[in-house]
Amino acid sequence: MPHRGPSATEPLAPSHRPARDLVFSLEEIARGGRPTAVPRVTFRRRLLLTGLVALTAAAVSAPAQAATYKVGDCGRAVASLQAKLKAARYPTGGVDGCYGQATRHAVLAFQLAHGLRPDGIAGARTLAQLRTPRAVAARSSAAGVHVEVTRARQLLLVVTNARVKAIYAVSTGKAGYRTPSGTFRVSRQQVAGWSYQYNVPLPWVSYFLRGYAVHAGTIPGRPASHGCVRVPPPFAEAIYRQMPVGSSVVIY
Repeated sequence: MPHRGPSATEPLAPSHRPARDLVFSLEEIARGGRPTAVPRVTFRRRLLLTGLVALTAAAVSAPAQAATYKVGDCGRAVASLQAKLKAARYPTGGVDGCYGQATRHAVLAFQLAHGLRPDGIAGARTLAQLRTPRAVAARSSAAGVHVEVTRARQLLLVVTNARVKAIYAVSTGKAGYRTPSGTFRVSRQQVAGWSYQYNVPLPWVSYFLRGYAVHAGTIPGRPASHGCVRVPPPFAEAIYRQMPVGSSVVIY
């Protein structure tokens, strides 16, 4: 008659358990007690559960790495970014999938318009805001094409029949050199001008009041000029072409 072993529900006596399935409780040894044989499967379960808890805690505590795009990045994600900026009236110089200086200035303008940190880098907050961009309205309802400059937001708007067609980042006069406000007309233009007062070149310059002008220059995301309105070099020619002699420049 075959030997009847213990049922599946009965625990094996310690003497019947194979050595490879036994481990000793280090806690009991540390307390000075006698080591007790416990099933290895229990130890493994504890180890597995400990590992799962640790992994879950790490996953919850570690924030997901948000996408960030900056100069030098290329790909479909950048092309999508450029398309969204273009649709919102922020020129990027084209939808080519590469994040160059033109795209950086478009992102900078978008950030200035939405009160975001103006660093020209498309980070999490900028990308989130691009899903629901706010409209930028013109102040003047004059017919035809004119340019508006808002000193508070550091933006230049190209306006056609009261509708904003393009939005650019600018830098107006810093403290002590405030850019004058008012409605002016472009009096003269030069492709390659020169400032004899500051001994610096003034590319694509359009004068609207004595020595005050719109021209290409550095755009740091804040007022930094000596009173002129600096515009981004990648867009300086396009802006120059849209504000011919006699056209209006509205600054507020």
